[in-house]
Amino acid sequence: MKINPELVAVVGDLVASRGSARKATHSALMDALETLPTGVVPLAPTVGDEIQGVFATLAESIKATHLLRLHMLSHGSDIRFGIGTGYIEEIGDGIQDGSAWWNARMALEQVEELAGTSGWSGIRTGINDDDPRLAPSLHLIDAALSKLKPGAAGTLLGLVTDESNQETAAALGISPSANSQRIQSNDLRPLAAAMTAHWPEA
Repeated sequence: MKINPELVAVVGDLVASRGSARKATHSALMDALETLPTGVVPLAPTVGDEIQGVFATLAESIKATHLLRLHMLSHGSDIRFGIGTGYIEEIGDGIQDGSAWWNARMALEQVEELAGTSGWSGIRTGINDDDPRLAPSLHLIDAALSKLKPGAAGTLLGLVTDESNQETAAALGISPSANSQRIQSNDLRPLAAAMTAHWPEA
């Protein structure tokens, strides 16, 4: 039995994925997972609409969840996350347990409940952390992302992954000037800065 102290577990759950576009949503999810930074245990589907993964640091987990959410938003879908720090115990046969998983599950349940409260509908990140300033900052980012149309989410994804304006425009099938206009009209640069401030230092 092996115990890994202080890791970060992530549990994700697709939002409103049981409609007619379910197959397309899951296809977009699988494509998006292939593009993410690799964690200690890469984010991957488990059962139904859920994904799980493990990261070495909180910053790495936040970056992965931000990138995955932008991918899903750009395809007209959405996903919520529970992020929990703690120990992870290897029980055997690939089964894990421990406080990181318990905290991630609790955070996911809490954010789902919070999003059902008036004025909090756009919140998608639940987090278990000692810093009282972290959750409000991530919730503010969540709320801003929830207001973006799919095209703007795609443009923001290009911005935070350091694509050139031309590269992003070509990928989205629009002109560079149209992509630049999306950045300006949606105030995407301060949002990108707020997101990447929580990511690992380059």
